[in-house]
Amino acid sequence: MATSQDLETEDASETVEEAKPNRRFTKRVLVFNILLAWLFSSYAVYSGLNDVAIACLGLITMLFGLYTGVGHLDYRKVLDKYR
Repeated sequence: MATSQDLETEDASETVEEAKPNRRFTKRVLVFNILLAWLFSSYAVYSGLNDVAIACLGLITMLFGLYTGVGHLDYRKVLDKYR
């Protein structure tokens, strides 16, 4: 019969590493949305809608900033795990 100490050593040796997140879907959504924003911004400049063009450029900046910010927070979480 296994004792509690035997079970603890078995659990410690059989740790399963977490699966690394795949960001392929998120990158595709980001690229698609940024391309759409560039398209709308270009159309707005062509049509003379300067306020809409500025808003679309702000949207591009916001999307990219959010994506890189979340990536930075994920990276910090990984680094804190190994301290």
